[in-house]
Amino acid sequence: MTRRGLVWFSFAAVLAVVADSLAGAHSVAAARSRYVSAVVNKQGNLRVAFEDGRRITVLPDTPGSGTHWKQRGFGDIQIAPDGRSVGWISQTSGCGPIGPRSDGSYCPGFPETLVVYENGRTHRYGDGIPIWKWTFLADGAQVGYERMMLHFSNEEYFELRDVATDRVLAKFTIKIDAVPAEVPDWVRAVDRDLPR
Repeated sequence: MTRRGLVWFSFAAVLAVVADSLAGAHSVAAARSRYVSAVVNKQGNLRVAFEDGRRITVLPDTPGSGTHWKQRGFGDIQIAPDGRSVGWISQTSGCGPIGPRSDGSYCPGFPETLVVYENGRTHRYGDGIPIWKWTFLADGAQVGYERMMLHFSNEEYFELRDVATDRVLAKFTIKIDAVPAEVPDWVRAVDRDLPR
């Protein structure tokens, strides 16, 4: 390599390090910004606000993006206690908009998927069995949720997951007519209606 080539190579290497440092500083600043509100607007989109004044709009999912049917609503919206994650239940419907129809029938919504938005990443939890209840745990590092079939089931299925890795940390099943005496604290945090 010539002396001139070595100078250009060194200059390019320094620029790459500086650019990488600046990008890292930007992502650290973004990660430090906390969510302060999350509301559904008139158009049916989720508007999320950060403490630094920034806002993002989350559009409903469409089939093929983590849901079986078109998302018709955002349910049970929660911000993690540490403010670093926001989550909601993706309410879907196979029959059109959720609610009363012009013919007098009603199109129900189904709580199909738990969606958590954390540090610019979207996490989706669910396998088609409706998720009826959920909560952030461990200051937002974990989520716990309850799943139960729509029809002909007498069991509630609970899962505890690590948000950063999506790893299942624990599972627990309860028969509706026979709640065990020993129920993990995280399960009781998800379903506060369980008998003591």
